[in-house]
Amino acid sequence: MPVLNFRFAPAYVKAKEMIRSGVVGKPVAVHFREFIQAMDLAKQWPAGSWAWDVKKNGGYPDFTLSVWSIDMLRWMFEKDIESVEWMSNYAKLEEYGDILGYNTMGIIKFSSGIVGSLHYGATVKPSASTSRLEVYGDNTNVLHVIWNNKIVVYGADPELREWDIPASGIES
Repeated sequence: MPVLNFRFAPAYVKAKEMIRSGVVGKPVAVHFREFIQAMDLAKQWPAGSWAWDVKKNGGYPDFTLSVWSIDMLRWMFEKDIESVEWMSNYAKLEEYGDILGYNTMGIIKFSSGIVGSLHYGATVKPSASTSRLEVYGDNTNVLHVIWNNKIVVYGADPELREWDIPASGIES
């Protein structure tokens, strides 16, 4: 049974509640992206560590890290993934000890018909390090979770609806 942290992150818990309440109508599409700065990746998993050994971990760090968001999406939509296609590009980053900077993209389809794209990247500087979840609905509203502390809903109202979500999960 997965016990992965995204299921417990207050911003994703709130997003799931909002989706269940119908804020986007019926979800029809999703995009998730997570960009980890190369500097942090090199500190956590230096070249030569287990993370770069396909036999020990089953893939590179993008493979390992993608499991969290895939699990989160299955939990959030309460649907299984029906099909998936993956493509990856690995660039040797000499500046960071020859680790492999990855850019991996997946196209998914859920049993409910929701289609989605996933993008994991670790070829970025600190200023580009972020995660973002975008859920598109059949009522043309869009819900964005930015990083792990902000939710924005784009709807018919010209004013954006925004929620700041602190780590405690209490709205401000």
